[in-house]
Amino acid sequence: MQDTMAISGKIYVIDNGPLVLTAYSSQVYSADMFYTVFAADPMNPKEGRRYRHAVLERGGSQDEMQTLEDFLGRKPSTEPFYRELGLSK
Repeated sequence: MQDTMAISGKIYVIDNGPLVLTAYSSQVYSADMFYTVFAADPMNPKEGRRYRHAVLERGGSQDEMQTLEDFLGRKPSTEPFYRELGLSK
């Protein structure tokens, strides 16, 4: 049985009880990319091109985590997301 539920304007899929929180994992990764690469200058054309080539052009042709690690130059971190929520030290 599959059902959906809306929380704070986001739609989550409930499948046999567990709540799938994919929206939060994407927020964690996007916060890490933003604070690591774009926070200093969100309109930096060099970094924008690098993002386009390293992430967007690859699409689903390789594992998503590998694409993210290649772009960041390291494994992703939850710290920028926690900082954005005001939960960081």
